[in-house]
Formats: sequence, structure tokens, C-alpha cells
Amino acid sequence: MQPELMLSIAANIIAIAYFAGSLKATQLHHAEIIKNLKEEVNAHFKRLEIKQDKHNKLIERMVRVEAALEIKPTK
Repeated sequence: MQPELMLSIAANIIAIAYFAGSLKATQLHHAEIIKNLKEEVNAHFKRLEIKQDKHNKLIERMVRVEAALEIKPTK
């Protein structure tokens, strides 16, 4: 084979390897970002659930107070 052809093949192999490595690094980075976002969303939902539980407990207490005072709901 001619040296120019060998050099061209080697350069192409190196370029392909470089771009494949770059693509893999980008995929790993995106996977990490998605994982972090999922954790943030789950934490946010847990905070919302806590707030909703507090609200529901307040409503339940108010229903008992209304029943004790014989207040009729205005629905």
C-alpha cells in the first residue's frame, strides 16, 4: 500500500474514534443531567405532598369544628 493511503486511513480511524468518544461523553453528561432533574422533581413532589397533607389535616379539623358548632356548609 502507498504511505499516503495508510496515513489517510489512520487519520480517519483517529477522527472516528475521537467523535465516538465525544458522543459517548455527551451521552453520559446528558444521562447525569436527567438523573439530577428526576431527583429534583421527586423532591419537589415530596414537598408538595407534605403541604397537601397539612392542608388536608386543616380541612379535617375544620369539618370537626363545624360539626361541633353545628355550622352547615354553604354548598
